[in-house]
Amino acid sequence: MKIQSGKIVESQNFPNRRKSSSAVRLLASVSAIAWGIMVTVANAAPGGYVGTRVGASFDNVDTRGTGAMGEVFGGFRFNENWALELGVFGMTESVDLPAESSILYNLTGDRLEMRGASISARYTLPISERVRFYGRVGLANFDVEQRLEVQVLAIQGNPPVATEVTYPVVTHGNSFGSVLALGVDTALSQRWRVGAELQHYRADLREGRVMVNGQWVGEAFNQSGSLQAAMVTLVADF
Repeated sequence: MKIQSGKIVESQNFPNRRKSSSAVRLLASVSAIAWGIMVTVANAAPGGYVGTRVGASFDNVDTRGTGAMGEVFGGFRFNENWALELGVFGMTESVDLPAESSILYNLTGDRLEMRGASISARYTLPISERVRFYGRVGLANFDVEQRLEVQVLAIQGNPPVATEVTYPVVTHGNSFGSVLALGVDTALSQRWRVGAELQHYRADLREGRVMVNGQWVGEAFNQSGSLQAAMVTLVADF
């Protein structure tokens, strides 16, 4: 302060003020967020992995069947729990046709082939230093081809004779669906892991045109259904 004409005049400097409660709360919130980020980064294990899966598949559409399935995949781990995974798979099944189709259309089963790709979010839950459970959920694209045979009577030869002729029937289509998987694996070393996974795919597994004896003759019926697979896995972390 200063004295002017016998009067006390207050200094023009701003006095010290106590921090408001809102400022204290804001500072505490920022500190908590920063601490959470540091803890997350400290516990994170970012990196990638590649692997393969092989096993048996079970088709649960009108034309049920069993077969073999294989997949190669890779992913990126954002931290100990979350990862994004891409996979490319293929399957071949023996087709078991319904009795009414075999009798009505003289169809005999051959095989069902499916190729596709998937993208899924993966959540991992470690239960020990070596063992962990995980689940995946995502989208998949399916390229499906079913090969059948149809038997018909044809008039052939001279003199004409009724002969039973077998023609190949092929349906082909492409569709989108979903994938859900649950698995468990265990560490063999710092890099290698082995495990098992159950997969469930859901989609319109067959849709598209029908080709008989090399000629497109019509549209196939759209059939929604599911496909399950039991797989063993081998994974390399890096």
